[in-house]
Amino acid sequence: MATLVMDNKAVWRDAVVAATGMPFSRFRALRRLEAGPLAQSELAARLGVDGPATSVLVGELVDDDLVLRATDPADRRRNLLELTDAGRAVVAGVRALPDAVPSLLGVLDDDEAATLHRILQRLHDGDRS
Repeated sequence: MATLVMDNKAVWRDAVVAATGMPFSRFRALRRLEAGPLAQSELAARLGVDGPATSVLVGELVDDDLVLRATDPADRRRNLLELTDAGRAVVAGVRALPDAVPSLLGVLDDDEAATLHRILQRLHDGDRS
């Protein structure tokens, strides 16, 4: 299973880059902000990148009007980040993309593909609990 995922990760990344015209790292940041505002340091931790790299990334997203950056009124040392309507539209556009189906799955007939889809959806939904 891990091989299937790793071998096809590039297919998904390529589809996202083609659809958005931005590096995948920028989309990852938008996706992390989809659930609601985060402190810039929290975003850095969730992305697994350091503070300076996050600052550059956030600056690009702010310049493109995809993210709002504001000083946290409760702690003026922190920046809060939030998606703009344009940022939410980018994430929604990617979510609307058809699934990038690995060619390996072409060996499945329609019933097998439907069963696999149900299983994967169940795993995905269970992961959110």
